[in-house]
Amino acid sequence: MSFYEDNKFFIIQKLQVDMAGLSEKEKLEKYKVIKPIVRERIYNSYPKNKPNIEEVSINKLNVFYKELFEYLGEFEIDYIIANLFFEIYFTNIVHYLKKNSVVFNNLIVNPESPNTFISLMFLYLKEDDCFPSTFISFLKNLICSNTNLTFVDLEVDNNKFEFTHKYPKWLIKTLSDEENLNKAIFVHLLVMKYFNINKIFIEHEKNNFFAIIFINNLIKNFDKSISNRPSKLYLFRNKLNTIVKQLFIREFIVKTPILFTRQNHYTKGFYLKRDDFLNRVDEAEILNNDLSNEDYLYLFESLMIEKEIVHNKLLEHITKKINCLEYPILDDFNRIEEIKNIPHQNNIHKIFNEKFYLFNDF
Repeated sequence: MSFYEDNKFFIIQKLQVDMAGLSEKEKLEKYKVIKPIVRERIYNSYPKNKPNIEEVSINKLNVFYKELFEYLGEFEIDYIIANLFFEIYFTNIVHYLKKNSVVFNNLIVNPESPNTFISLMFLYLKEDDCFPSTFISFLKNLICSNTNLTFVDLEVDNNKFEFTHKYPKWLIKTLSDEENLNKAIFVHLLVMKYFNINKIFIEHEKNNFFAIIFINNLIKNFDKSISNRPSKLYLFRNKLNTIVKQLFIREFIVKTPILFTRQNHYTKGFYLKRDDFLNRVDEAEILNNDLSNEDYLYLFESLMIEKEIVHNKLLEHITKKINCLEYPILDDFNRIEEIKNIPHQNNIHKIFNEKFYLFNDF
């Protein structure tokens, strides 16, 4: 079965009959209504997502993408290319499409994508050379031209991996400026693809060691930057996760240590260090967000973070709410009772004693 065979009647009715005679603008408006359903159908038809499928041949992937471009290319070209980009056999599939799909070749001639990441993929897709080595050079050039890294930094040299030192420093510095958030996301998507090909974080004999150093350097650089200018680390990771979760290939993308979920090739030591990193992500969320509309329960729970700069911001907002006569409810008082003996919570307990002494006996 293929995408077309799985969805034949839906394609005929919704994408052909219902679209007949409509202008381009009208088609796009009509497609917006069925877009969630279409993407669900793409996910279910994707060969690797089929139940009880152990291995998917390159031929099935070739046909799948050819049909996506032919039936959905005018509506979902950016989405299709984003998924295609993360395929292990990306260059093989592109080579097949160039030789066998007139629609694909027509679509990549004059792209109108506002997405910088996709626009650069269009540039590569127009190239006649589809060799894997050429694509790797393309990736490395893009990564290095947008960061302070060199080609050498992307490879292990005598068991030294400079990427684990230089990239975290560049990333945290870049995320201190909101205008650079999209650039950081763009670069990290390239980095993810590169390490899906060159699997240093997965297959190298020192992959766990490199992953721990990478995460540790993220933490060190974040801690250095936090007192000067709050990092956009939370927004960065959140947006990256959102992008990846929208893809139909999401379960088959090997992520960098920043986005890793639990996987067998890392030790307990890595995950303990990664938990420290995720705590910094939470800190970044608090420091960068406007907390004026957050309820007391969220503010109290956030006080569990043991960093003075975070505490100061939380206490500031709690005080403002009290001064604006936004009173806590009984559950809030109960939560204060629960945390009053936890270290670092004396300030909030003192504030509530002063302001609400008639309501509690803390």
